[in-house]
Amino acid sequence: MSLCGLTAAEVSNTCPGSAHWLTCQIIILLRDPVQRALSRFVEQKRSIRMPFHKTVENLTFPEFVKLEVAALKGCVTRAASLQQPRPQLPAGPTQSTRGQQRAVGEEPLVGWGLGLDIVRWMEMQCYSRSNIIGWSVYDVFLENYLAHFPKEQVLVLYTDDLSTQPLESFQRVEAFLGAPPHLYDNSVLDLVFNSNDCYHWRCARKKGDVSNQTSLLAVNSEEGHQQQPSRNGPFTQAVSRLVDLYRPHVRRLFSWAEQGRIAPPPERWKRLYA
Repeated sequence: MSLCGLTAAEVSNTCPGSAHWLTCQIIILLRDPVQRALSRFVEQKRSIRMPFHKTVENLTFPEFVKLEVAALKGCVTRAASLQQPRPQLPAGPTQSTRGQQRAVGEEPLVGWGLGLDIVRWMEMQCYSRSNIIGWSVYDVFLENYLAHFPKEQVLVLYTDDLSTQPLESFQRVEAFLGAPPHLYDNSVLDLVFNSNDCYHWRCARKKGDVSNQTSLLAVNSEEGHQQQPSRNGPFTQAVSRLVDLYRPHVRRLFSWAEQGRIAPPPERWKRLYA
């Protein structure tokens, strides 16, 4: 078996034929969309060596979110203007592109070269060009994988589970890849690597020693220090704006989980994005 660590656009080019795509095992690890965007912003703002540092260096997180979400919505709206009426789904069960049976009324999956129309392609471009905010719109890109590969070859994991149940998560990966079980050191399983306080893969902290992420991510660029976000302040409003942006996309993930296409997202996601 081989593990393909690919971007969505690379899937069809890397494993185009049946002889190749049958050998690919796709593992996708998803973080809470808002947390990912928050973390990515701070990462880029913190270091001048980061590729998007110039984009965010003079903006607070609320300012950046307001500008970026408006730009994304405008881009997606322009893409939607090209929408053509889609044919109605057949009355009975149908076969997907890869020969899998699709239930009555179940949303068909489309991907690059597999029914992807110009509107969805442009929508993907909108989100893909927005590294900090747009890359948290998971369903647009995950659909490309699901359209190309049978669900048995795609394992979707969540960082929430990796944090609370690390051993079970590792065992799921082993079983998925057909790898022999490994005896893990419990003292290492309880450590947090690459945290805000210790941002390096060779650096580990105990979970109780890692600072609260929310306070770390409320960045005040004018005064140059971190501040605790108020209940109705700009930071909280920015988070709410992101939740609204991601809500329909997270709901698609839950829909796919109900259909058995992916593992269910954490319950916390359902409460936040319901």
